[in-house]
Amino acid sequence: MEWKPLDLAPDPNDRDAVAVTALRMLAVDGVEKANSGHPGLPLGMAPAAWTLWSKILRFDPSATDSMLRDRFVLSAGHGSMLLYSLLHLFGFDLTLDDLRSFRQLGSRTPGHPEHGMTSGVETSTGPLGQGIGNAVGFAIGARIFAEKYGITRDDLPRVFALCSDGDLMEGISNEASSLAGHLGLSNLVVLYDNNSISIDGSTALAFTEHVSERYSALGWRTLTVSDGNDLDELESVLHEAVRHVDHRPTFISIKSTIGFGAPDKEGTSKVHGSPLGAQEMAKLRSRFGWPDETFYIPEEVRSYCQEILAAKRVQLAEAVERNAASLERAKLDRQRDLGPIISSVSGGVQDGETVATRVASKRFLAEALEKLPNLLVGTADLAESTGLDLEREPLTAENVCGDFIHYGVREHGMGAVMNGLALFGGFKVAGSTFLVFSDYMRGSIRLAALMGLPVTYVFTHDSVAVGEDGPTHEPVEQVTALRIIPNLTVLRPADARETVAAWKEALSATDHPTALILTRQGLVDLGPENLDEIARYGARVVGREQDRLDVVLVASGSEVALTLEAKASLESEGYGVRAISMPCRERFLALDGEERQELIPAGIPVVSIEAGVPLGWREVVGQKGVCLGISTFGHSGKGPDVLRAVGMTAEAVIDAAHGLLNPA
Repeated sequence: MEWKPLDLAPDPNDRDAVAVTALRMLAVDGVEKANSGHPGLPLGMAPAAWTLWSKILRFDPSATDSMLRDRFVLSAGHGSMLLYSLLHLFGFDLTLDDLRSFRQLGSRTPGHPEHGMTSGVETSTGPLGQGIGNAVGFAIGARIFAEKYGITRDDLPRVFALCSDGDLMEGISNEASSLAGHLGLSNLVVLYDNNSISIDGSTALAFTEHVSERYSALGWRTLTVSDGNDLDELESVLHEAVRHVDHRPTFISIKSTIGFGAPDKEGTSKVHGSPLGAQEMAKLRSRFGWPDETFYIPEEVRSYCQEILAAKRVQLAEAVERNAASLERAKLDRQRDLGPIISSVSGGVQDGETVATRVASKRFLAEALEKLPNLLVGTADLAESTGLDLEREPLTAENVCGDFIHYGVREHGMGAVMNGLALFGGFKVAGSTFLVFSDYMRGSIRLAALMGLPVTYVFTHDSVAVGEDGPTHEPVEQVTALRIIPNLTVLRPADARETVAAWKEALSATDHPTALILTRQGLVDLGPENLDEIARYGARVVGREQDRLDVVLVASGSEVALTLEAKASLESEGYGVRAISMPCRERFLALDGEERQELIPAGIPVVSIEAGVPLGWREVVGQKGVCLGISTFGHSGKGPDVLRAVGMTAEAVIDAAHGLLNPA
């Protein structure tokens, strides 16, 4: 396209047009200064973002904890400089120097938005599709909050997400959007940057579906903006989107031009993920009639933003005043110390009972839900199988105060929605599926750990003991795969008592997610001895030696019973044996050497057994110890037969101990 100087210069009397240009230039200046980033989205979507923030969004930078504020999720997180520029212009705690530090180590303007680092950033985005899932969680949380506390309909917090073609190609967005349509989340609006370009080129290479028609089929109201640069059309459509016309979420397809204004690159993939370069920047400034000064903001734009912000502060303050009593009740509920309530949940443990840990979990949850009204649980279509068939009121489009969410067969979407619910605030959130399907939701789990969200995952059917379903449903590597995620606590309890302790720990967490790894088969009661040691050591002694100590047997979950069986046999031969249950291996490994030796003394041979890949157990048993595990996939057959076939037996533990005690 041939460019002409000043052909895109805004009318100086049109304050919105000048502000949009300032927003565009701030964003691309940040990318250029960093020599890294994505200028295409900010140049194309600045008009839509400005219109949303200036005309629609309800917020106050000095009240970022207000429950009544609207939420904005940049699902297309690669356009982060657009969000940072908006935050700066509208008075959030983000300076021009912060914008100049884009993508630099330690800056508050990282390459993709990160929750907790930058005021006004609601969630960490970048992995495409996750933001849409988070937005669905936000919208569910807002609906529950408003219904529970009697917030007026006009003051219901609204949720807006800006997404890209890539977001909509990712399957997670369809999972979450399908659930949103089913639940009739009328407070959710998704803005689609329909620019027909992805990294490899035209979206026609791989993405030719009719997106709006798909969203219509998912139960959404669909609107269209034919020209993403037309501020009047944008404002009109956005006002239509937030009108209370029905009980559907709204999807807006905005026809935009990626890299708008960059004469040699606009409309091409070249402007997606690379700085424009000095020559293109000069041409861009020339087209918009913009000064050569970088990070330039005209005073009239600053004053206009302050004028808009003053009105928004009044708008939010009036909403707060209208709902003062409701907000005070909500505040008191959020500030309530839940520790004593959580501690009071007994979980119905019965001495000497053999019970699957998924059943023990079910008992705990049934009691906890009666005592914790802010607890939300759900499942990916496996309520009975995972022990979540709790006879609770389901959350539906008609009953938004239900405390049980049927996510459907949407594991990945479930994980992202759970994150959004936790981010909205005030909820304890748990979701369940089979352990083997934790792979489907790994991206969401990783982001929960990165953001430090205290969500709980209930993963059942934890080993090849699943049996007849065969190797497709028998987890082997999944527990280890979860353990290597930083800031995720993985607990594999060995009986009902440890399951109750694990649940209490999960519900008490404030800065990390927790994965509970539970069995389908029954496990024997190990008794209450040393149960409190798990909080410190990640482990407890469940069978102490009589006199001297010759060998230590350590396991997690169902395999602890094998160590006790092996202990009895070895003791009959005259050996001194200690059996240890280690539901949280990484906590044990985080101890210093002296603390570890309180459970596993130095110089004593050690055997570990776990029905999964043995990776990581070497650090527990030492170089001379033995790690018994499974390094192949499982088999289809009766659970006990499969366990024997892969060497998960007391005999294997005994043989390994003999090898250490009587080396050839």
